[in-house]
Amino acid sequence: MLSGQVALDDFAEARLSVPRVKIIADGSIQGYTGYLTEPYYVPFKGDSTYRGYPSVSREALFRQVAGLYERRIPVAIHCNGDASIDDGLDAIEAAMDAHPGRPRGL
Repeated sequence: MLSGQVALDDFAEARLSVPRVKIIADGSIQGYTGYLTEPYYVPFKGDSTYRGYPSVSREALFRQVAGLYERRIPVAIHCNGDASIDDGLDAIEAAMDAHPGRPRGL
């Protein structure tokens, strides 16, 4: 669905309902998989530059959020690290800017 290969209309006869889609943008702080703008305070495995990592690239996140917003499908984005939160908010803002006047939740 996110890639555009499957549309909700393909499931109309099956009465499928998609109330929202959740995108996992990063992991957890305690698991050292949350995506941060600065290195972790307590280095991960001795790496003082480690900042975690995103589960989905910034570009892909923007495409996914824009596609869902365009189809009026509410999206929830799991973000723990501050870099991931920045990416998530930027993706939502870009989707909203592309569709001015649309209700904020869609």
